[in-house]
Amino acid sequence: MYASPSNHHGGGRPAVWLKALPEDQTRMLRADPKCFFKPPYVGVNGWIGIWLDGPLDLDNLDEFLEEAYRLIAPKRIVAAWDESRQKKGIKSV
Repeated sequence: MYASPSNHHGGGRPAVWLKALPEDQTRMLRADPKCFFKPPYVGVNGWIGIWLDGPLDLDNLDEFLEEAYRLIAPKRIVAAWDESRQKKGIKSV
């Protein structure tokens, strides 16, 4: 995951880049191109960019972050995280 308040790729706009499944990337780009973008270099590998100063519903950002983490984290860490959250009564995405 990558987040930046400003970089030369986004023209000064704050954004995060997250791993996504290719079908999710395609769906998100089509659904809201003012909110989502295909980031340079990693976009061809399924990553999605999310503008943080656009029309994004910030309530959904935690879901995007969790889904992206689950795609890149080691399975044993995700399993331990799920077990800990389940014990606390917290639902996973």
